[in-house]
Amino acid sequence: MSESPNAPAADSPNAAADKVMDACELLACASLYVGKYDLTLGSFEVPDFALGSLPPGAVAKGKEVLATCAREGFQILHPKHALYPKSFFYLEEPPLFVSALGNLENLTAPQRLAIVGSRNMSMRCRDWMNDEMPTFLKKSPDVVIVSGGARGADQAAHLEAIKAGRPTICFAPSGLLNFYPPELKDWVSPILKAGGLILSQFAPDANARRENFENRNRLIVTLSHGVFVIEASRR
Repeated sequence: MSESPNAPAADSPNAAADKVMDACELLACASLYVGKYDLTLGSFEVPDFALGSLPPGAVAKGKEVLATCAREGFQILHPKHALYPKSFFYLEEPPLFVSALGNLENLTAPQRLAIVGSRNMSMRCRDWMNDEMPTFLKKSPDVVIVSGGARGADQAAHLEAIKAGRPTICFAPSGLLNFYPPELKDWVSPILKAGGLILSQFAPDANARRENFENRNRLIVTLSHGVFVIEASRR
């Protein structure tokens, strides 16, 4: 059977670029199963070589993650992806793998505001958000709200964006197939219908672990142009 006349030749620049991107995706997935010093940003300049240097078990697990993401419709952000947030490059340990569900164009929004705060938000604070957030969002049409999906202030921030028909970015502290808190899975449809985006730097089936929250929080802050702390306990 002859190839389609529109298909790129095997050695064409487009085919070569696609091959590199495929290798970068697999490398990103495999990075979940190696030590933090085994791969660097530079590894993505030579992804085939980097893959060859990894333990076979890590590559095999990476292929499983890659297949899961393809099956579930998750996009994979890695350091060579065109929409990988440039601000992540300034981190001491930038994430090499980020799975995404939704509209990636939110990552290029001109203004991204992180709204975070207490999981045990007071009624006074909740009322304040109900009263003030609609006005703020109406006056700030370019702002995309970023938060972490946690109970309390995070979910209240996402809700106000959704109510206003605005996209919001949610960074999960667990994998996209194992949401934490569990009710976060009920937010997926509303967030996506509003044109939003859900992100995770963890394997799709990963549980939420204590250290995940700090790692998740640094990405929320790094992605955002500003951070608004609604309410927090003194530490």
